[in-house]
Amino acid sequence: MNNPILHRWWILPILMLGSCGSSFDAFELYIQSIKNTPAQSMDRLTPKLKPIPSFIFPENDQRRSPFQRVKQNPLFDISPDKQNSKQPLESIPLDGLQFVGTIKTENQWNALISQPGGLVRLVSVGDFVGENRGKIISIDDHEIKIEESINRAGMLYKKIVTLDLRLSRLGEQYV
Repeated sequence: MNNPILHRWWILPILMLGSCGSSFDAFELYIQSIKNTPAQSMDRLTPKLKPIPSFIFPENDQRRSPFQRVKQNPLFDISPDKQNSKQPLESIPLDGLQFVGTIKTENQWNALISQPGGLVRLVSVGDFVGENRGKIISIDDHEIKIEESINRAGMLYKKIVTLDLRLSRLGEQYV
């Protein structure tokens, strides 16, 4: 292990640094020449912007300003009646109710609806069921039709939902 080259390994980095000295001087000269160059005007680099014409919303125009609140039309207010208390089946979604039977007294059909937990309630035309203020509009021996009021973006939509006795399922129809 008396190799003379291995004992002199530190000579190689010194020789490499010595060879970089002349190129480093050239780099400093280049930087100095850039600093001595006068600055150029930025006007030729700045884009020329055209003025945008302003738009004034006319007061008597039929278009609504996007910066003003939308006025709610009272015709579409479907908030529940504050004077009437909620009926027991109004807090249960329609898909949680099951039509299990009917009872006919004289000329009027009544329906038996099972709610979650197994409790069965007697309902008739005009009663309210479901979370969307669904009003029972008809009952016959095989189905119950319920009219729901759905508020979407301030617009009132009526939806007819059918609870079927034989299939025990929901059917929907938008009106």
